[in-house]
Amino acid sequence: MIRKMVQDDFKAVCALTKQLGYPMLELRMYERLQCILNRPEHGAFAAVLDGSVIGWIHVYVAHILEAPVSFVEIGGLVVDESHRGTGIGRALIHAAEDWARSGGFDDIRLRSATKRVEAHKFYESLGYQIVKTQLRFEKKLNHSE
Repeated sequence: MIRKMVQDDFKAVCALTKQLGYPMLELRMYERLQCILNRPEHGAFAAVLDGSVIGWIHVYVAHILEAPVSFVEIGGLVVDESHRGTGIGRALIHAAEDWARSGGFDDIRLRSATKRVEAHKFYESLGYQIVKTQLRFEKKLNHSE
């Protein structure tokens, strides 16, 4: 079952985020969810099996100057390692696409690290196309963490 994510999902979401390669403290995840779940331009959905969250997807509306219209971007998607290949990722993508359509958006985009070859095959099987490759640059402005 796919449902809207709720605040109490923070522990499961945190564990899954670690599987994605982004470890985070549970308190920090609690705070992130509190921020995201209260914003109408964000959508977050959980895949639940037998009462446990086994996957999630986060989407948000992107307003950038160089694009002629706003679009929806998938910020993150993960399915528990033991449930990959079972259709859960596909169901989460469909939930994100439905959310985008219901908001009147025609475009949905995502980014995926070059090393995630299996994920690329998955996205392509759902009709997503590679439109460009790029490098992401980052600079830490606060070195306290």
